[in-house]
Amino acid sequence: MRLTRNLLIRNAFHIHPYTERGPGTVSRIQEIGRRVVHNIWDDCPGVPYNNNYLIRVLENITSMDHSDYPAVTERHDFDTNESRSYSYRKLGTDVYGTRRNWLKIPEIETKFRGFDVERGFSVGLMADRSYEFVVNLLTLFSMGIRPVLISNTSKPAEISNLMETAKTEFLIPPSKFFRHQQWVQNFIKDHPEYKLFANDELESWKDLRPLGENQLSQEYLLEIPKTKQGTILFTSGTTGNPKAVFTDTSSISQQCTSLRNLWEYTEEDRLLHVLPTHHIHGLSNCLLTPLTAGSAIEFISQPFNAHKVLHRISQPPSVDFPPITMFHGVPTMYSAFISAYESYDSSQKEKVAKGLKGLRVAVCGSAALPVPIAKKWEEITGTLPLERYGMTETGMVFSNSLDPSLRKLGSVGYPMPGVHAHLVDPNDRLIMVSNVPGKLVVRWHSESQLFHKYWNDIKATNRARVKPEQVAPRAIRKIEDGKVIMKTMKLKRGDKAVRQKVKDHWFRTGDMAVRGEDGEYYMLGRESVDILKVAGHLTSALEIEREILTLPEISEVAVVGVKSPKFGDIPHAIIALKPEYATKLNPTTDKEEAGKEYKRELINSLRKRMREKLSEEKLPRRWIITDAIPRNAMGKVNKKLLLADERFFPKGNNIEETAGLDGASSSDTAEDVDEAVENKGQHEEGEPDHEDTKPEAKQ
Repeated sequence: MRLTRNLLIRNAFHIHPYTERGPGTVSRIQEIGRRVVHNIWDDCPGVPYNNNYLIRVLENITSMDHSDYPAVTERHDFDTNESRSYSYRKLGTDVYGTRRNWLKIPEIETKFRGFDVERGFSVGLMADRSYEFVVNLLTLFSMGIRPVLISNTSKPAEISNLMETAKTEFLIPPSKFFRHQQWVQNFIKDHPEYKLFANDELESWKDLRPLGENQLSQEYLLEIPKTKQGTILFTSGTTGNPKAVFTDTSSISQQCTSLRNLWEYTEEDRLLHVLPTHHIHGLSNCLLTPLTAGSAIEFISQPFNAHKVLHRISQPPSVDFPPITMFHGVPTMYSAFISAYESYDSSQKEKVAKGLKGLRVAVCGSAALPVPIAKKWEEITGTLPLERYGMTETGMVFSNSLDPSLRKLGSVGYPMPGVHAHLVDPNDRLIMVSNVPGKLVVRWHSESQLFHKYWNDIKATNRARVKPEQVAPRAIRKIEDGKVIMKTMKLKRGDKAVRQKVKDHWFRTGDMAVRGEDGEYYMLGRESVDILKVAGHLTSALEIEREILTLPEISEVAVVGVKSPKFGDIPHAIIALKPEYATKLNPTTDKEEAGKEYKRELINSLRKRMREKLSEEKLPRRWIITDAIPRNAMGKVNKKLLLADERFFPKGNNIEETAGLDGASSSDTAEDVDEAVENKGQHEEGEPDHEDTKPEAKQ
């Protein structure tokens, strides 16, 4: 209803110049059509007419009832009452001022007035959790420029590579970096082909009086087509090199509308933002969608700290600490919350539990949430976290219900409204029955919320497309090992075809999943690294990890498959122990033998208990103990890097654990061999990997 009213007002407002508007304006609209006479050079403070996303934000910027509500709050640390809030009207004012200044930059002006304006152009934007970033992002949107989001922790060489991939000449670092970081000056010196500029004047505007609602409601038409406006994000890099994913503003708007309706964002919500803003989850779920709903976003400039986040959430509501109603996190954060909670005394536990119960919704994604963590969270708060699944290319695909009683433990839920998902077999035939694993594909057409293309990589874009084949039930003989096997049939004249290509193209996510009896989905992992073929059996590494995490000693686990000419993939478990167990592996010098003996007994105990939970082909044949498992900014493990890490898998130690894989029972002989290899990977912490890539998986 609000959008409809916006459209009607906008149409009546822009058909004619200001001097021509009058009582007869509406009737003249029908005669001359939807023609907007103002453009970006007319100095209109509002937003472009042909940007679907900003039109939805405009309602909050110009509403007389809501424009003075806080849009963004910056807080230096989780437990400090020193903060600064910026209203929606102030946000619109600063976007206008920034746009006006950037249009004066010669290189930008030349681009806009050049012959290539129809193709649009991109600008690198270093992403952090700050008000300045929000202003810069919306300013680029309002100019029709494609922001290329780059992590503010990226190294100069990585920044250069990402900018080359996205084919951009401009980079906007945070102003504090631009003024104080030496690497920025070195980057300018080493890369003269790039133009760097920062929003240096934003600080001086913060005390200026915001523009009026009528001024901010003015709109204009951009010459850059809608299909050339949008964002470029890079995939996680957990299964390959990062790809530049271009999503146009229409798809962004659809994603935000779907999330806002399903998770019921409102102007009463306050979201504590702790995720990276250059990822789809931190950008779309936690920033762009709340801005369309009029919600408040609270940024903390400090790195994530479980104790401090719990302290902030459990703060009694006050002027300095408004109540947090929404939290979005990743499994490693929820695991850290549980560990922190268990370290508190009874009075602290009671206070934290009360704060967590006050959350309207706690969302978890980006990777599989271990079932023990989900159960413990439910024990503390009374509800399971809302698990969802999405990726850079698709936005959110699956989500559990907002109603806690309808959430499925271990499931990522059901397809989002307007999203069509299916499972296919290795021959791209649709799997129409439940409880059969398959490759996840999502419908990809001009009106879907999916991305437009991989930027400057037409081959990767084409490889991601698939047209699944639907087989009539009467032509299916059986489904075996995830494959649809057809009958041999002779069709008579006039018989309907027993198989046909489905409508539109579909996107290959690269993930494996299984559909439950009620239509809910369970993720099995990345096809390239999480699906293991062990002695002819298809096995999910995520399933093995979930069972291992039920053991009380285990803090983290990553299961990988080591290639074997005879047995295919041999499961190996890399584990990190909880502190109370890890200390027993670091005894003093005079008790070194005791530490070795404890480790030997621990590994044998882990194996024995896993035999009671897992079938023979799923049992890890080697257990490697480490201090911590390397993860990226979103808490994901790059398993390809783990397999290449010689600290975990030294060259020359290609021992094949064959026990149990050829039909024989497992023996302790294989375990003794494991121990010698396991020692070489012990207590060595890997370097953190760089940011993300590939059609990337995620929950």
